[in-house]
Formats: sequence, C-alpha cells, structure tokens
Amino acid sequence: MSQLLDGLSGVIVHADDVLVCGRDRAEHDVRLTAVLTRLQETGLTLNEKLGHKISAAGIELDPEKISTITDMPRPQNVAEVRTFLGMATYVGKFLPQFSDTTKLLRDLLAKENDWSWGHMQQVAFDKVKGDLASQRVLVQYRPHAKTKVSADASSFGLGPVLTKMQDNMEWRRIAYISRSLSDTEQRYAQVEKEALAITWACERLSQYLIGLQFTAETDHKPLLAQLGTKALDDLPPRVLRFRLRLLRFTYQMVYVPGKAQITADALSRAPIKRPLSEEEQCLEVEVQVSINAIRDSLPAPQTKLQQIAEEQQRDHICRQIVQQCKRGWPRQEELPQLMKPYWVHQSDFHCNGDLLMKGQRIVIPETLQPEMLDRVMATELPKRPWQKVGADMFYWKNDTYLLVVDYYSRYIEIAKTPITTSAGVIK
Repeated sequence: MSQLLDGLSGVIVHADDVLVCGRDRAEHDVRLTAVLTRLQETGLTLNEKLGHKISAAGIELDPEKISTITDMPRPQNVAEVRTFLGMATYVGKFLPQFSDTTKLLRDLLAKENDWSWGHMQQVAFDKVKGDLASQRVLVQYRPHAKTKVSADASSFGLGPVLTKMQDNMEWRRIAYISRSLSDTEQRYAQVEKEALAITWACERLSQYLIGLQFTAETDHKPLLAQLGTKALDDLPPRVLRFRLRLLRFTYQMVYVPGKAQITADALSRAPIKRPLSEEEQCLEVEVQVSINAIRDSLPAPQTKLQQIAEEQQRDHICRQIVQQCKRGWPRQEELPQLMKPYWVHQSDFHCNGDLLMKGQRIVIPETLQPEMLDRVMATELPKRPWQKVGADMFYWKNDTYLLVVDYYSRYIEIAKTPITTSAGVIK
C-alpha cells in the first residue's frame, strides 16, 4: 500500500489503513480525489474503516456490522455468549447503558456459575439487539467547541461521559467510558471515589482534553473545593494525589445534582468489568504508596496507632463517620442530631487503612482524649517571645546554615555559618 500511494501529498499509510489530511477542506478533497483515482487505476478496492460511517451528522455504525449482531440466534452455551458479548462490546461505546444491559449475560461467563438461560437472560439478549437497531449517533470531535466531562462513581464503578456543545447550543456526546473499581478502590471513601472518577476520566480522555479549557461536572459538591481552590496541604492524601495528577489539565469544577447526571450515573452503576490497565494499576499503586508514607510518618509508634484504631471502632461517633465516608454523606437535615456538627467537615474525613483521619491528622476517640490532653498539658508553652527556641543545622548547595525558631511566635531566623562546632555556633 505504501508503494502504491507513494508520491501523493498528505497521505499517511499505516499497515492497511490510509489517512488523508489537508490544511483545509479544499486541499483535503483534492488529495482524497488523488488517492481514489490512484486506487481506481490499479483496481484496488477499500473496506470502510473499522466498520464506522462518518458523515456530517456524526459517527455511526455500518448497518452491515449491526445486522451481523442483531441476526445472531440465541446462544446455546458459554462459548456462544462470549462470542456475542465480544462483538457487542466493540459497539458498546454507542450504548450508554451497555454494561447494565449485559450484566446477566456476563454473569454466565463466570466459572463458578452453572449454565442457565432463562427469561431474564433472553430479555437482556433481545434488548442489546434492540438497542443496536436504534443506535445513537456520536458526534464528531470539534476542538474549538465547548467541552464538558461528566463523571460519577458508584460503590463499584466509574462512568464518565465526554460531550461537546454544537452550533445549536445543544450538548452532544463524543464518547462513553466506564470501568469497575478494584477491591482496594471499593474501600475508598465516597469523596475519594468521586475524585478518582474525575481523574480517570481526564486521563483516559486526555487526547481530547490536553491544552483545552473544559468543564468537569460532578454530583459531589465537596469536590468543587477539593479539586478546585482548596489548599493542597488541607486535602486528604488520596484526593491530594488525584489533584496533583490533574495539574496538567485546565478545567473548572461545576456541581450538577445527581438527577441531572443520568448517563454518567447509569454508567457508574453498570461498569464494564475488565482488568485494570497498566496505567490504571500504576495510579492505584501510586495512591497507596502515598497513603502508606503518610501513615509511616505519623508521630506515634505502631502500637499506639493500633490502640487508637481499636478505640475508634468502639466509639459510636467514629463508627458513624466511617460509615458515612464509605456510602456518602446525606443532606445535613437527614443526619441524627449527634452527627450534624461533623457534616461541614465531611470532605476532610477519610480512612487510612483502619485508622480514621481528618486531613492528615488522626481522629482521637473520646476514650483516649483525656490521655492526649494530659500529654499536651505536660508540655509547657512559652509565655513570651524567645522564652523557648529550637535550633538546628542544615546544608544547602555546599553551605552550612543555622536555623532558629521562636516557639512563641513561630518566627524563623536563618544565618549562614562556616562553623559547625557547638562552641562556634554559640559565639
């Protein structure tokens, strides 16, 4: 193919695919005509690229590809179900609730499940074929049109949707994506799952988003600050990692009530079940390493941390906070009176393993609070400046510096010194 089209401008040949490009519509059409003429002269015929038809209306499936699936008879065994799902999954991006529709069929593929084709499986099978017969058209990507990413997280899946505003001011879908959560991710607090949904969506759709200003929609209001304007050192560790990974994107967080995020919500509740990609596994490991590092740096021995965790599990308030973190906080008026004071801090609470934390601080259960207060009171606080100071030496760019901190005002003095002995520093 490369030899056949050699010498034609604006033509890229990759294996058996031919791409034709131009600086504008006129140049593109001239080059396309040259390619078609060359192919016609040599008697070579072409197949439609990847089974899609691209027109002014958008991107749709080739009717022949659809009929191949819609004409399939009812599967008689697991192998035939796998074949059907394999073909249907290829076109799943055109069907926003594809995972939900095919769940009963996918369950038949599990080794621990016996073969059982009943009424519900037949309904699911027929619905997939019916949805394909009335498939939606995905619009073509327009770089300069307003862009929006809507993402939602359920207890076990993520479901982002990419949309673009059209000339008639209507938002049209470019792509649907979804995936299931790993066992570790399913234990995240709800705010962390929602942050993961936004992060994964932006990274998975980065080819459409890098370099553009876009809107990121969420139905979880605390994310507006956590992935927007909140100081980095005030963020829970997992959310902090997600925020750092989003720094390469230019976005504005917008809150949209859950009832207005129908498609993203449906995708998250019916995610495509597949193994995590290498990049997704790296994200999970990176976040967990960060969490472990924070726990290892806490100013307490492991025995004390274990004691605090055990007391938290016995404490009624701590148990309630952990439960709300995992399933998502309701409206403040729906909480018991005892829990309402904690509602305003909902986005700060998270679990580091079995330890409940607020930001990067440990939540002390009521039974251990007297002990902690005694420890604080045992440390005499200064009553005036320079009554109590701390000093240390540090090195930077081959020079030695003396650092002095006043414990009363937190004022810092730094002085460069060539002398590192105690006597020399005192002088």
